[in-house]
Amino acid sequence: MWRALLCILMLWTLRGHAQPAGKASFVVYEKGQRVGTVDTNVTRTDEGWRIQGSMQTKGTVPVSIVNLDLLYDAKWFGRWMTMEMKQPDNVIIHVAVGRTTAQTDVVRPTEARFQSNSVSSNTILLPERAYGAYEAVAARLSSAPAVADFPLFVAPIGETRAIVEQVTREQVRTSSGSITATHYVLTEIRARPTRIDLWAASGRLVRLDLPQAQISVVRTDVDSK
Repeated sequence: MWRALLCILMLWTLRGHAQPAGKASFVVYEKGQRVGTVDTNVTRTDEGWRIQGSMQTKGTVPVSIVNLDLLYDAKWFGRWMTMEMKQPDNVIIHVAVGRTTAQTDVVRPTEARFQSNSVSSNTILLPERAYGAYEAVAARLSSAPAVADFPLFVAPIGETRAIVEQVTREQVRTSSGSITATHYVLTEIRARPTRIDLWAASGRLVRLDLPQAQISVVRTDVDSK
């Protein structure tokens, strides 16, 4: 009896922590107006997980990311990334994370810079303005629900932390019906503390709100209201 109960609990835990692979598309709003799109694709690899994506927006700060490629291990610890951005900067950024060091290459048409930063072994790769990279934040929070804070490597600036301020469960309307999502209120420690609201369901990003910038990133099957 106890063995059967243990198996049921293990299956429930695995289902709760499963991270479904697949593509997702998002609409970006600024001050309530549609300004662009984000596309992501999460896949399994032999070592863990891979997030690929792109982004095009025409808001106050136009952003064009033609290629975002992030590699994570099985625990969603960041290991490698590349981002090719055309706006607001024409730059390619590569990051390789060792045990406690991130090697960062910043390549522009007229120059190349190379730098090293100390990082935590469980850092999350979050390049500046790349909203699709928050797929990894959604996955990490979903797989470790008791986490109180976690490191973020904001390429190419360096590592900071995010603090989990509040966690609630909410019903979210989608085109195929209502789903239960977890709403995380986070504070990212930047030049000044920055509030981030993130909704996740089944380990995937559903919605991202940046209140200070008045930006919302909403999955296309979700009611934006």
